[in-house]
Amino acid sequence: MTTEYSGTVSTLVLSLAFVFGAGVSYAADVQATPVSPILQQLARQVEKGNTQVLDEFWERWRTADLKGGEGVKLHRTWPSPGHPSEGALAHLPNTDVWYLSDVLPRAARFFYGIGLPEKPSSDGVDLGSTDPLNNRTLVAGSLEYPVKYPFVEGPAAPRSPYLQRRPEVLRGEVRDVEISSAVLGNKRKVSIYTPPGYESSKAPKAFMMVFDGDAYQSLIPTPIILDNLIAAHRIPPVIAAFVFTPEGGNRNDDLTPNKHFQDFLSGELMPFIRARYNISSDPRLNAIGSSRGALIASYSGLCHPEIFGNVISLSGSYWWSPGEASGQLVEDSGWLVKQFAESAPHNLDVCMDVGTWEGPAQVMTNRVLYSVLKGKGCHVTYVEFPGSHAPFNWGQAFPDAIIATLGFKTPVANHRPKPAA
Repeated sequence: MTTEYSGTVSTLVLSLAFVFGAGVSYAADVQATPVSPILQQLARQVEKGNTQVLDEFWERWRTADLKGGEGVKLHRTWPSPGHPSEGALAHLPNTDVWYLSDVLPRAARFFYGIGLPEKPSSDGVDLGSTDPLNNRTLVAGSLEYPVKYPFVEGPAAPRSPYLQRRPEVLRGEVRDVEISSAVLGNKRKVSIYTPPGYESSKAPKAFMMVFDGDAYQSLIPTPIILDNLIAAHRIPPVIAAFVFTPEGGNRNDDLTPNKHFQDFLSGELMPFIRARYNISSDPRLNAIGSSRGALIASYSGLCHPEIFGNVISLSGSYWWSPGEASGQLVEDSGWLVKQFAESAPHNLDVCMDVGTWEGPAQVMTNRVLYSVLKGKGCHVTYVEFPGSHAPFNWGQAFPDAIIATLGFKTPVANHRPKPAA
């Protein structure tokens, strides 16, 4: 992979180049002009008969060879990540270079994959999408079926300073508890984070409810984030409850709007936590999540503003409807948006964040809900970023969102809020 950054414009040129050996038939050349200035210069030099420049090119970029390039596809996460598209690699005539070039915002952050399957590695992580020319990778996919993807970060992509463990920062404690629900008819694990010094402090603590509890302790290191934010005096000491889907359960049963789960949250889980932990009675608490977790967080704020006065919504799936078609706009799409629009005014404090590459249904319904919430009197921080529907983007946005809703109020850092329409 090659990246070409321009310091004078707000875009970067991304080039993905691969070598497949001299056995590739030049009769299969795809006549295309690459966007990449580097590849344009390479093509001009090769056309002039300069064969040495090709060796110099690969000496600079190549870390491994691939063979048999015809028919290879690049699975990429733009312009509509979450619904990956395929782009055939073009062949630079009279070379062993196959490529794809795009012009992207300098703040872009995304992963991509190459359609050449590999066997899973010994650690269980699927390596079928690796790029031999890009040693920057991250693990995505589900926790059960992780996939290691090549990763790209533009020079202006925001990077939170709160995601890494700092040796000088005191650590909070995370304990697992189990709660039985008569309303839902099951048992589930809830992890409780308590801040450093909690046992010796008698002052009531702020509180956060975190859905998708497994992802928000692994893919998104929430305990580390909270430790760092508390140590930096960006937020007060906070207790967090990480809510898990029961083993063998369906995540969508919890994280789509329904009365039973709301009765569990307000009538069982919150009393359970209040009886065991010293949390504030102030209703300005947080209900948070991402995707479906953001959907149920916002719905919890609508149903129980006396409990959840703050909402963090990271890539909320507000296209959802009772007759959903997984991200597709249908007749009753935007069900929760309509519920807010038809409700009384609210005093919620909401922080919304969505990627512009998450697809039109996701982006449009977030924009509409932002306007509806503003019209209902809510205080809303709204951010759009050039990125995909993925935990590594939510992790970067999460610390700022916690500060915006729970912390000592400052403007959201590293993101550019979208102005009201």
